[in-house]
Amino acid sequence: EEYINDELIDSRPNPLGLIPVVHIPNIPVSGSPWGLSDAHDIIAVNRAYNEISTDIADIINYHASPVTVIVGAKVQNLEKGAKKVWAGLPKDAQVFNLEGGSAGLQGAMTYLDSLKRSMHELMNIPETALGQVQPISNTSGVALSIQFQPLMNRWTQKIAQYGSGLEKINELIILNLA
Repeated sequence: EEYINDELIDSRPNPLGLIPVVHIPNIPVSGSPWGLSDAHDIIAVNRAYNEISTDIADIINYHASPVTVIVGAKVQNLEKGAKKVWAGLPKDAQVFNLEGGSAGLQGAMTYLDSLKRSMHELMNIPETALGQVQPISNTSGVALSIQFQPLMNRWTQKIAQYGSGLEKINELIILNLA
């Protein structure tokens, strides 16, 4: 039966004799038929990462067009911009851009790196798997195997979880084609 807004549109026999839906729980957890998301553990860390990234972008944008402070003079028709010269200011006048310094930015960048490393560790994905440059070396196959073992463990877990569900999906496809 097909419905639109609780109104029956069409009714016909089901040629398969069953509803072609396969339920595959992601990460099994007791008390939940759906399981947990792969990203369940890093949602809070990712939110903090995004907030810090936004703060850093705001700081960079702020310093890209700083506030100009004029002390000891009145501002009248002074234009800011490239190749602009201000003349006629009193001798004791001071003109400078308001700056916050770069020390706070370095701390934020270090914290951002720490959050990113935490996300990789929580998800068992080596940083090099997502494109971090790795120095060229004579790394052995065993060393690479150990380096990527957490990722392979995740793959093995997914195969165990999704294997029978994928077989059922293929069975439904064959039944539908027949």
